[in-house]
Amino acid sequence: MKKIGLLLLMGMVLLASCQDFDYGLEATTTTDNSEEELYHASLLFGVKINADQDWNTTVSGKVSITADADLEDIVKVQILTGSPFGSKANDTQVLNEVEAKKGETVTLTYDAPLRYERLYAACVSSKDIYYIKGFDVGQESVSFDDALTTRRTSGGYAEVVAELPPNPVIGRIEKSYSNQRGWKGWENDYLYRLADADEQIQGLVLENYSQEYIKDLRTILFDYLPNKVSNIEQIRESQYYNENSYVITTGLNPIIIAPIYKNDGTSNEVNNCHMYYYYFKEADLEGMSESEQIQYLKNLPKYECVPIFRSVRNKYQSTGMNNDVIKRNTGYTLIYWGDDPKPALGTVGSYQFPRGYKIGFMIRGGANDGKSAQKSGEMYADGRLNTNINQYGHYANAKLEPTDSRMAWICANNRHYLCCETGVDRDINDVVFEIEGGVEKMLTKGVIKGYQIYTFCFEDRDAPACDYDMNDVVVKAIRISSTQVLYSLEACGGTDQVYLRNIHGKILNEETELHKLFNANATVNVLGQERIAPVQEVVTVDPTFTFKDINKQVAIYNATTQKPIICLSGQGESPKAIMLPSDFQYPKEGVNIQNAYPGILGWLTNRFYNLSWFDENMVKDNVFNSDFYIMDGVLE
Repeated sequence: MKKIGLLLLMGMVLLASCQDFDYGLEATTTTDNSEEELYHASLLFGVKINADQDWNTTVSGKVSITADADLEDIVKVQILTGSPFGSKANDTQVLNEVEAKKGETVTLTYDAPLRYERLYAACVSSKDIYYIKGFDVGQESVSFDDALTTRRTSGGYAEVVAELPPNPVIGRIEKSYSNQRGWKGWENDYLYRLADADEQIQGLVLENYSQEYIKDLRTILFDYLPNKVSNIEQIRESQYYNENSYVITTGLNPIIIAPIYKNDGTSNEVNNCHMYYYYFKEADLEGMSESEQIQYLKNLPKYECVPIFRSVRNKYQSTGMNNDVIKRNTGYTLIYWGDDPKPALGTVGSYQFPRGYKIGFMIRGGANDGKSAQKSGEMYADGRLNTNINQYGHYANAKLEPTDSRMAWICANNRHYLCCETGVDRDINDVVFEIEGGVEKMLTKGVIKGYQIYTFCFEDRDAPACDYDMNDVVVKAIRISSTQVLYSLEACGGTDQVYLRNIHGKILNEETELHKLFNANATVNVLGQERIAPVQEVVTVDPTFTFKDINKQVAIYNATTQKPIICLSGQGESPKAIMLPSDFQYPKEGVNIQNAYPGILGWLTNRFYNLSWFDENMVKDNVFNSDFYIMDGVLE
């Protein structure tokens, strides 16, 4: 008797928790049958569903964001799932956004896939330039003013030069490997270095990044250029590829290059490299054909700027560059040596560049035997200078096109990062440098996949009629602003009369039977027939809205059975209603969800296991193709 009374009370609480208002239709209450439903579900799935399974796939939160990022203007603030810098390499989605001005503080709520422990606040300019700052799920506030520790280069020329030896002098001149090998066009290619035999060249002690910024920078770098993955296609599509791979001098401050990361496995490829640069004025190329321009660039003097060999061996003002560690301790100032195409020994340089010069970069790998070693050569950011090295010795194993670049610019958070490929795996991140100071800003627009899509799947009948094809009602939703949600009715897999709950639109509401919205009497969008366009509407919500709020979440009512409202399933219940943070391709009519997504079985037995089952190993023949798209005119 006690057990029956308790179950009845639980059923009444569950019904009341869905919403406390008159639905306009009589919904009879029944004894809670959660145990029976869960037992039936276990039989159909063939595994015992863990009693602790709460069917939760998302986490909700609220965070206050101060829009004080280092951008010229700010028009909106967003919460993102990842980095917006890159194209094919990221899958970043917007969780919420609001219009905001520079310096303004806004509060945003969000729903995020449960697999994410860290999200990103973003300030966005009127030109779609992004500045991001990571925050942990559950963190209450975010500000951008402590995003990184900044070098004193903005203080001007005198401040930096005071730390450097006066009157730097060219002390060594040698032929490049390309010149030594007699490659056509490289006969006049020479390398220039300081007289310092220990290669302690114009080194500056820099402050390291903050630990928070290191986390963000790791995401920025490796969302864009993942380790041990061929990233060359993305680099070819970059706006800073080959002839556009040059920074331009401002003439205002010294230019500082700092090695901040290396990862070349167990080899010594990076250890044996040195970074060089060359420069010219755009006017120097006027009237030349492209082949003449390339020949001109080959003949320009190349000057050493970073002795990576010393940097990675913890000597002098070392960066301490251990594998797969981001750290900034040492910077090296680029020197302007004048415009003589063949500067002599003893030439005195300046730490200040005139305005308007283009600077290109080359990384030189050396294996001691410069003329014949298969791992020796000069590799350029401008791939048009790589036609020999990309097809030579060890370097040919990368299978790059002759004019492919071996460096990539990532211009993010108002900073410039130069990523280099010194070997053959084509991930183009073996060693990374930051270039700062007297160069014009290189701005990259953010790339966002779109808004995070949420899919709500319902079974409209109790056991034993419940077959868990999860398509009796399917609703997809995206949050397009802090006060707007776009709902999309995608499918009606059952034939009972079913109504929505907790959506209060003019079209999608609690009064209209769902089949009528499709002008149908039978199932819609669950069989093999042509897809009927979904029914969509933008609905206004409170800024505090989240999809998980039990008083606001999507629910359904079956007027045919007149059973209680079907809300999202909770702990100890069967999975009659689930919300998935995905553009979920739901099963076809009569197909148990496990036969469309076998990975769900592991999740059924352990709610912490395989949290991405709905995005993995889909059996295509068993799902209805229902890719989410926004109907014309819906957002107008």
